[in-house]
Amino acid sequence: MLSINHKINNYLIITNEVGEILFCNESFLKRLDYTEDEILKLNILDIIINSDNRFLKEYNKMDITIRFYSKSKEVINVNSNISVENFNQKESVIITGKEETTLYPMKMLEDILDNINMGTFVISEDYKLLYVNKTFSDMYNKKKEDMIGTYLSDYYEIENFNEIKKNNEEVFQKRNSKIFNEKFNIDQKTYWYESYKAPIFDENNKFKYIISLTKDINLSRTISEELYKNTTITLNDSVPSNRESIDLNKALCNIGEHIIEYTNADGMSILFYDKDQEALIPYIKLGESKKYLKNIKNI
Repeated sequence: MLSINHKINNYLIITNEVGEILFCNESFLKRLDYTEDEILKLNILDIIINSDNRFLKEYNKMDITIRFYSKSKEVINVNSNISVENFNQKESVIITGKEETTLYPMKMLEDILDNINMGTFVISEDYKLLYVNKTFSDMYNKKKEDMIGTYLSDYYEIENFNEIKKNNEEVFQKRNSKIFNEKFNIDQKTYWYESYKAPIFDENNKFKYIISLTKDINLSRTISEELYKNTTITLNDSVPSNRESIDLNKALCNIGEHIIEYTNADGMSILFYDKDQEALIPYIKLGESKKYLKNIKNI
């Protein structure tokens, strides 16, 4: 019988009337990180939080939670049933139980959201901000708590806000999530964001709010547009069809300037590999790299 009890997933602990541990199954031993020899030297009161001898008198109790200490002092909450039965022909206290399912605390979820590289926010039907993560508030150099309760329209010019509103209304009407590439013009500069939007409904299928995750794709989008503007590719051989129209130096300089702006770098260089010389040739020098590569013809 003991061999069967060792194999069950639920925890099983047997003690005598004064709490000396007589038996623990393998599931409980592994969870508490004790060996069988170690646990049999203990009294159950040694591994229970805030308990005394009265605990042993709570026989025939259903659905009580016992808080156990593991060997490393981790607290383990076990939904337990206590009864009195014979064990090895002696009256003993039998405790069976299953560990409580631990829900993620809200603080843990907020820490996760604050450390992803996407701006996250939740808005009501009237565009009131119900939640923002740190990445989103950092975009506006504000604190999270200062933004919550304000309105999304407070942070965008009318043209940009109308773009957001149009996309939000689309996911609301279609009652489905969607990814958008949103283009904003701010201080005569263009910014691109990839936004995932999803409408959330309650148990009665009524609208509750919209969640949005926004990622800055300005650099990749700008580089793609710059290459598109300066290069025409044929469908047959993927070779520029009009080489005279391509200003490679200008295109790469523009891309480099965008990378410097996006990364706040001090400088940037683009080097080409010369197969004949078996050397790198500095082709584009921007910012501080002009100084360091000034007299270098090849590497």
